[in-house]
Amino acid sequence: KGVQAAGNEVTVFTDADCVVPRTWLETIDRHFTPRVGLVQGITTYWPEPGIHPVFFGLQAVDFLSHGVVAAAAIGAGVPLNSNANNFAFRRKVFENIGGYSSLRSVVSGDDDLLLQRIAETGKWDIRFMVDKNGAVQTAPTPNIKGVLNQRKRWASKTVHYNRSQIMVLSFVFLFYLLIPAALVISAFEASFAVAAVVLASIKVTGELLLMYPGTRLFGQRQLRSYIVPASLVQLPLVLWSVFRGVFGSFSWKGAQFRRRVPSTNREKNG
Repeated sequence: KGVQAAGNEVTVFTDADCVVPRTWLETIDRHFTPRVGLVQGITTYWPEPGIHPVFFGLQAVDFLSHGVVAAAAIGAGVPLNSNANNFAFRRKVFENIGGYSSLRSVVSGDDDLLLQRIAETGKWDIRFMVDKNGAVQTAPTPNIKGVLNQRKRWASKTVHYNRSQIMVLSFVFLFYLLIPAALVISAFEASFAVAAVVLASIKVTGELLLMYPGTRLFGQRQLRSYIVPASLVQLPLVLWSVFRGVFGSFSWKGAQFRRRVPSTNREKNG
């Protein structure tokens, strides 16, 4: 409805709980060259009073990692994930792919899928806005229960990705799963403990190589000390979230959902 009501060439999105800089719109506008159909920007957490610094740091690094991965994927020409609280696209691009009409059954993840479908047309460039003047801030999730629920919701949308993306993400999931599996087997065969350490080291090293330049690029160097502990905490979090998000349910905006909207709800909401 908002896109239909908007009259300009470019439609820009953010969330009600976000703060944008005064330079936000003009910075987005500079990235819309004639060939660009969509611009994605970074969103980071502000330090919320009352949240323990360690809990904030771990959560902030994990949240930032999604933006860093999005920027890297767009830069590599294979857009994967997005975030609708700092997001803009050309109206005609949106209309040419049928807008959100084909995504009505998706509870969460319409931003990712819209990004991917625009990329699949091959007609438009997609840009990640690496500019502090276009950065958006939002509040962190206040407690562990909220983080777990949020990650379940995020994981639920990955089943709607295309086949090649699901294969890559499944490979990453299986790699993560090998680490605790090796630890369990090490109780019966000690040599597997070495395998678990090696696999965990590969995970941590890979994320350091990604997140160190990512924290510099987005002005978040103060989070670097949390990269390694966040990488270790993320392992069980990802495994649990994927399983619960794909096969379980999550709460969102005061209601309980599974990964698809029941047909009765789609009809009622028109």
